[in-house]
Amino acid sequence: MGIQIANLEEMEIARCQFIVKLVTSDGQKFEDLFSEVLGLSNTNFRPVKPQGSLGDRKNDGFDNVKGTYYQVYAPENLKLRQADALKKLKTDFLGLYNFWEKNNGFIIKSFYYVLNDKYKGAFPETEVALNELKQIYKDKLFDLFLCKHLEDVFLQLSIKDMCRVIGFIPSKDKVGKVDYSVLKQVVDYLLENMAPYSSNESYPTDPNFELKIKFNNLGNVPSGLLNIANIQRGKVEDYFKINSTFAKKRLQKKFSELYKEALKIFDLKTQADLIFFYILEKSFPKQDKLTQDAVLVLMAYYFEACDIFEEPKK
Repeated sequence: MGIQIANLEEMEIARCQFIVKLVTSDGQKFEDLFSEVLGLSNTNFRPVKPQGSLGDRKNDGFDNVKGTYYQVYAPENLKLRQADALKKLKTDFLGLYNFWEKNNGFIIKSFYYVLNDKYKGAFPETEVALNELKQIYKDKLFDLFLCKHLEDVFLQLSIKDMCRVIGFIPSKDKVGKVDYSVLKQVVDYLLENMAPYSSNESYPTDPNFELKIKFNNLGNVPSGLLNIANIQRGKVEDYFKINSTFAKKRLQKKFSELYKEALKIFDLKTQADLIFFYILEKSFPKQDKLTQDAVLVLMAYYFEACDIFEEPKK
């Protein structure tokens, strides 16, 4: 019997397994993981093996068909090695360009600086350094390739290839009560990063947000909860900036499905509040007050994006 396509719950488990492997890999171990995933996703990808004292000629892997080149940097603590990362970025590309394109005729169309940022994002100075290279080599694309990008590539692999990378993927019914869901991960992030509300601060109102509340006939209690939660919506955006597109799409699908479920039970015109509380209750069972606050922030995010409730008609 062949390997079956995993359901979304098993995909979430596979994602967790990969993230653990990713953030615990440094140096050559991370480079090997990167090369394995890229090689499985792209038959044209070629890892470059260091050649004695000559090294890899500043090229850790490339796709010669597309002209895409990668240079990997994966120290144990990127924050402490920031200066080294910037120096390596510039010197490595110069070495790459001189050997591969200038001296040997390869065409470099795009260069990706691969960082094991451990889902913390890259420093602004790194973006500046890439832009400086772009100003010198105007015909080439320069960009970062972070953990979230490698995760996206991994999640596009077949289940068979995923298992090559992370090993066996257990089914949801065999992992006990451990919650591997994206929702749990985002809620945990929000609980750690939401700022306390202060009477000394003024919070701007969002006319479009208010318009949508009125358009959907939401009462005072849901309106108040959404408006308060909307203040923290930027924290959700911060999470998505450093995580894979899978996480965002998975949550979008979950809240959209809950909304559609509620519409089968309640009437939007007369029972909008019941729809709101249905989504709140079903999205994260066994909520305490703090967890509920975090879920409300997510609801405000997807409310604003029109994944739950209706967009006002122009």
